[in-house]
Amino acid sequence: MKIKDIANKKNLQLAWSRITAGGNFQYKRLFRSIYYAYEIALHKNLDNLSERILGGSYTPLPPERVFIPKPSGLHRPLTLLHLEDQIVLQAFANLAALRMQKARSPLQRKCVFSNIVEHSDTPFFFLRWQKSYQAFQARIKDSFNSGMIWVGDFDLAAFYATISHELLIKTIYPRSPVSDSIWILDCLKVWSSNDSSSSHAHGLPQGPIASDYLAECFLLPVDKVMMNGEGYLRYVDDVRLLGASENKVRHDLIKLELCCKARGLIPQAGKFKIKKAENYEEAMGMLPSISDQQTMDITIYKERPKHISSIFFKSIQGNPPQVADKTRLRYSLYRASIDTKILTQVLLLVKAIQSIQMLSSSTFNVLSIASILRMFV
Repeated sequence: MKIKDIANKKNLQLAWSRITAGGNFQYKRLFRSIYYAYEIALHKNLDNLSERILGGSYTPLPPERVFIPKPSGLHRPLTLLHLEDQIVLQAFANLAALRMQKARSPLQRKCVFSNIVEHSDTPFFFLRWQKSYQAFQARIKDSFNSGMIWVGDFDLAAFYATISHELLIKTIYPRSPVSDSIWILDCLKVWSSNDSSSSHAHGLPQGPIASDYLAECFLLPVDKVMMNGEGYLRYVDDVRLLGASENKVRHDLIKLELCCKARGLIPQAGKFKIKKAENYEEAMGMLPSISDQQTMDITIYKERPKHISSIFFKSIQGNPPQVADKTRLRYSLYRASIDTKILTQVLLLVKAIQSIQMLSSSTFNVLSIASILRMFV
């Protein structure tokens, strides 16, 4: 891995596109106003960032952390990276996706169902979580119907916090000398620590979608070992071990535990149990690690439909239609229910932009349109 690859302007642009199109809405809403301000002079800002990375004057900054209450009474940490640190982290994840996609493809939607990358050059980094989670459910059902009625639930404690930076880099770049990776290792140390005086060599910042993908890369060696036996299904750090007998599940458990501990991961003993499922629902077990922002979004789009629709149509003027108030438009589309009238107007906007062949500062960029259309399909 070379610093120049991270600083490549095309890669930084793709990183920005994936950050703004990401499905981590709970995280993004904390930065929305900063994203808008940075986007005003986006190309100049990215050029400047690239020059500073290549020139050695870019310095990663310690993040802030907030803690979101979980149903268990504990808290989920959310790491607030500075904006340009988010871009650099995503640029690194883009390179990781290029190298790891071939290795991950045989596992995706077969035994691994989380954070699936469909294409390496699109603004949408991951396949929609709803589709991959449905595939996860379907595979459990198929396994249960085929006679795998014994189920083991396996979980990791503090998964993101225990990921070794050095092992992560070796997984992605197994043949590169450590000296080539020192720069990104130094960045990861800063981003995973509370302040510069307590930097350490493990942990990924929770919140950015880049961290979600890098965590998948870290688990790839474990997935490869476990995929040889039937019944291993994983969604993030939640694992289902299915088998036709209790002994088979226990055998797989021992193998999985040894693989995880070899990578410095900590199995959560309190959550593990083996049971004989009487039906598909019991085989499904507890809900896997679907993040709070994903479950929240389902209800957000149903909020105050008439009021939100009114805001949407007031933000558009002219013939052909153009965006008069970009902020109100984005707000209304973020909050809107599925609405055929809104969809029709969005399609008219797309048609108008295609006929103009050029975007002004008052209209959507291509990424914004793609993000909108994705809400309705």
